[in-house]
Amino acid sequence: MLDDFLSKNASAVFALAGALIGALGALAATWIQTGREPRFRLREKIMDRRIAAHEAIIGLSHDLRTMLSLGGVDEDGEVARAPVMLASKDSFDAFFARFHETFSSSSNWLRTDVVREVNLLQDYFVNLNEFLRSVPSPNYASVGRLIRQDFTDFSAQLEKLAHRFFTEDLEKLAMSDVGQWHKYQLEDTKKRLGDTALFVRREELNEFVVAA
Repeated sequence: MLDDFLSKNASAVFALAGALIGALGALAATWIQTGREPRFRLREKIMDRRIAAHEAIIGLSHDLRTMLSLGGVDEDGEVARAPVMLASKDSFDAFFARFHETFSSSSNWLRTDVVREVNLLQDYFVNLNEFLRSVPSPNYASVGRLIRQDFTDFSAQLEKLAHRFFTEDLEKLAMSDVGQWHKYQLEDTKKRLGDTALFVRREELNEFVVAA
């Protein structure tokens, strides 16, 4: 009897079975897609944050090498220039605050090697800021002329490291490893800072200091 039923209604049975299988397949696909969407959105959000953080550092590197013409030539026969943020005390204070804001908002999303370099730059600025306390605002540009190469060197290194994210890490979800030390070794930090014009040319720079 069942055989007769199946024989007479085979097409309807197969159609129903096909529809059922199709519905189950669609349900499974929907379930899989639903499970993937949160992970995809998370991945997209992380990538957006990491891209924005490294773009901010590249923007910072461009700011570092933006120069202000002072007129005339320097001791090397080049046009006398100074970093634009050292045009005055107000300019430096505004840049210093922006630097801290940029680093604070982006540090968790940066490559570890970029974080180390920005930490070194932060140490440099702390020392520069301390020195500038004894320098009147009209002398800032003269100080900037003597330490211009420091800004150029930091700019080049920061940009090189930040660009590595786009060439090596763009498709990775891995964050900066919080277990890694995010500063250079102390001896390396001392050497890098000691080799900057801020320290090497300190005697010349002291000419722009006004005694308290």
